[in-house]
Amino acid sequence: LTLAQSLDLISEQLGLPRADLDAAVADPSQYGVSATTLEGWIFPATYDFDEGVTAAQVIDTMVKRTMQSLDTAGVPEGDRERILIIASIIEREARSSEDFYKVSRVIENRLQPSNQETFGKLEMDSTVQYGAGEMASGSVSTSEEARNSDNPWNTYMYPGLPIGPIANAGDLAIDAAMKPADGPWLYFVTVNLDTGETVFTSTYTEHLAAVEQWRAWCADNPNSGC
Repeated sequence: LTLAQSLDLISEQLGLPRADLDAAVADPSQYGVSATTLEGWIFPATYDFDEGVTAAQVIDTMVKRTMQSLDTAGVPEGDRERILIIASIIEREARSSEDFYKVSRVIENRLQPSNQETFGKLEMDSTVQYGAGEMASGSVSTSEEARNSDNPWNTYMYPGLPIGPIANAGDLAIDAAMKPADGPWLYFVTVNLDTGETVFTSTYTEHLAAVEQWRAWCADNPNSGC
């Protein structure tokens, strides 16, 4: 979930006014976070809160849980935001525990300065959807309008990592961001949205073949979120 989606859920579950939660996340520095927003810092987990807990206490608990995960994964303090950006993309893109580490490798491979295949562009639909406000569209595909949207999360338009996280990442995604699998992959596509089967490839020609496999599955499953 994004920060906004998380605040909606917290408000609903705990009966806290959404305005109180918005106020609680307005200044990340009060929780020891140097980023400009708490996007990516509200850890997804099950929490038990006492009656009468305040919005600030809830946010503080969830941010501390994120820091605990970062510390457990061995993330240096200066790299926290970078790792959360990568982990948030992994969380949105990967389908299985093994794929988390392979998606992490794809990200690292695409960021390499020597990469003459994709030239540093991540080209991740999840980041484009976030930047264009299409995260809740119910589709894994990105609209042409979103692809052409000029914003710092459009990784089809700009090389490198987006300006910030796109969602809250869990322990597995954070660990994967620190420990990418070994492999030459530059592309991946989920060819079966029901099973999560994902094909990882290292050339654009191979990737196009996998995309055709995905399109064939989508044609046979028109109401499955393609």
